[in-house]
Amino acid sequence: MRIAVANLFCLNPRPTRAVAAVAAQQPDVAAVIESTRRFDSRAATRLPPRRDVAVTRKGGLPIALYVREDLPVERVRASGRGWVEWRVGEVHLLVVHAIAPYLPWRWRRRERQLLALARRLRALHERRPETAALALGDFNTARFEPTWRRMERELGLWRRLELDCSPCKVSPGRVAPNGVAAGKGTWPWSCLWAPIALDHVVAAPAIAEQSEALRARAFPIPGSDHRGVVVDLPVPDRRSV
Repeated sequence: MRIAVANLFCLNPRPTRAVAAVAAQQPDVAAVIESTRRFDSRAATRLPPRRDVAVTRKGGLPIALYVREDLPVERVRASGRGWVEWRVGEVHLLVVHAIAPYLPWRWRRRERQLLALARRLRALHERRPETAALALGDFNTARFEPTWRRMERELGLWRRLELDCSPCKVSPGRVAPNGVAAGKGTWPWSCLWAPIALDHVVAAPAIAEQSEALRARAFPIPGSDHRGVVVDLPVPDRRSV
């Protein structure tokens, strides 16, 4: 199963190209963060059918879930605390959109959101250790921040997957398709910040142990202040049964 998560940026000046970048990943499941109306008609013709829309907090921007028709979808919860949960086929999916910490009160709220998420993930594993689950999306947090380190301590056996950013690299002297210099991170707002990863994939122990089969990579999104993330998850494909 291929899962793509992308923060398209609600004010994206290139909505058609942004949606096309997600569609180019050929996902079975696509979660579009900051999915405003400017993306709806474009996504309807390029992505799998839209199965649900939810917000992570009051007044927050929507997350739209597009899923192959043959995969069952059930919303588990819209937490109101920075993430939304769905069961998609055999996978428990937590799509994260933590609040951006550009003011002190938002900084504190982001930490509360991510610590609550970490406790939720650990509880999922303790209750059902065999669950194939992923938490992925826009954590709005870099790994060098104290907030991330505190969250990691709460995660238990869950593990962050390393992202392959090679698809984002370009030749020297050129710019990436989203109009900024390529780098190893997922927040390409400027050349200075390109190496910072704010978008992450955290895997439950049941699938993290299959590290040889797990693949996670970043891809550029024209007009967005984030790069998207794609995970190839080794779960049975109903179409091949």
